[in-house]
Amino acid sequence: MVYLRDYPVLVQPEEGRRLAPPPRCMESALTHQYLATVADILTDAGHYLWHHGNILDAKGFLEQAEAICLSVPEDMSASTRASALVGLVAVGHTAGFSMRDKIIEQNLEIVRLRTGYRAGVDAETAEILLSNAWHDLGCTYMEASEYVKAEECLDRSLGIKTAVGTEVSMPFEFATEYEDMA
Repeated sequence: MVYLRDYPVLVQPEEGRRLAPPPRCMESALTHQYLATVADILTDAGHYLWHHGNILDAKGFLEQAEAICLSVPEDMSASTRASALVGLVAVGHTAGFSMRDKIIEQNLEIVRLRTGYRAGVDAETAEILLSNAWHDLGCTYMEASEYVKAEECLDRSLGIKTAVGTEVSMPFEFATEYEDMA
């Protein structure tokens, strides 16, 4: 359950219940900005639920957020969709090997979105998000024993981080890179 204190009027999901999309007759009344905002709230709720171990509801919220993002022009929803996909990748990893191909596809889409759409965040944050997307894709390839692809992705990630900062200015970011490249 999403704590009402944190998400006042969102929803109280019941076990296994997903949010329904808005009725077709209402779509014209809903602006793209409104839908993008709803998707952002659902994404935040999905991440919250995932971090608190409620995988089933997290997946439902994140899938709903992604579906809404797909109904909005991509330039308005790219960042939110990438964030929703990051959550879906994390949730997908809990399912194990059976989700690996889908997780790779989702990671590729995150890289595409982080590469093409950088509005709304400062340049350094945009670069770090892109680097993290390459890093996550590389780790997924590594888990799939596709080591050449993994190395290429991890090299790209490290290259971006090296252009943005140093081991002193971003110790955690670099430590993560070096650990996974080892």
